[in-house]
Amino acid sequence: MLYDASTYVFGKDDDRSFEIDTFGLGTTFPHQTKGDSKYFYASLIVTPFGDELTADFAKTLIKTEKLGQGKQTDFIAISFSVTDYIGHFFGPSSLEAEDNVLRVDRLLADLFRFIDDQVGLDQTLIIVSADHGMNEAPEYMQSLGFEVGRLTSETITKGTVKKGLTARLGVPGDVIRLYEHPYIYLNEDEIRKTKYSVAEIETAVAEEIVKIPGIIGAVTRTDLLKGSFAPTPVNLKILNNFHPKRSGHIHVIADQFWYFYYQMEPVSKVAATHGSPWTYDSYVPIFFAGHDIPSQRIARPVTPYDIAATIATCLEIKPPSGSVGIPLVEVLKWK
Repeated sequence: MLYDASTYVFGKDDDRSFEIDTFGLGTTFPHQTKGDSKYFYASLIVTPFGDELTADFAKTLIKTEKLGQGKQTDFIAISFSVTDYIGHFFGPSSLEAEDNVLRVDRLLADLFRFIDDQVGLDQTLIIVSADHGMNEAPEYMQSLGFEVGRLTSETITKGTVKKGLTARLGVPGDVIRLYEHPYIYLNEDEIRKTKYSVAEIETAVAEEIVKIPGIIGAVTRTDLLKGSFAPTPVNLKILNNFHPKRSGHIHVIADQFWYFYYQMEPVSKVAATHGSPWTYDSYVPIFFAGHDIPSQRIARPVTPYDIAATIATCLEIKPPSGSVGIPLVEVLKWK
């Protein structure tokens, strides 16, 4: 740990049963990396050392490529991904996650000092954001009094849904091909052998699936294509996630704080995850600093995809072809 355990919010919560011992790191401090381990390099993504190596690489790149030294604007994107993996294996409210956030804070400060020396922060626009939030481990939520649990793909494709289809329509359970979070994919070849259309099977599956504890809703592919759904914030997020050629037939919505288990090779499970439409999974900061941007705090809703549109406006160039963001006017006031 960076500091004494007594100084941490979660200093007394180091040993929790749901944390995952992955890559031989253990579940309590100190976490020892083993250089002779088959997964030594993989294990670095679950330690602060992964981000430190990334920062060192970024510094080398900035210096070697002479970024910021020419007349044209240079752009560098750096992904510090350790926070994500530590959250997966130990949970976001863990001693490991808290220690890592403190280390990331120091890491960014050091990187910004380096950029100031190489380029000058007055000539640099810094943007910090994230791609998602994260749900707490369900066991942690249970300790707070929430009635939540874990769901698996087998929970969705077996039992309730297949039995319901057989009892309701008399169709075999193999009309369900697979579950790939968050979608159920149907077997259209098998459906053609029945008297029902794909849309009818979709509707039946969606109605049966909400009977499973922890599932609060389901939206069918047919309804998404037709726009036949209530335009609630959650449903609009589901629409944004939908791809007509790749998405499944039914988008399954787990209730708040329920965990949807999926396997991450080479480990068999994780402590916590993300991927839901709820606020805790989609609430992330967007931080702009430098280049004469005035100090201010903005509370209105924005999204990470506003970043590309804002950068394009700052540079007075056309936004990327797929850009759907809106330039953030607060950042542009300095222009």
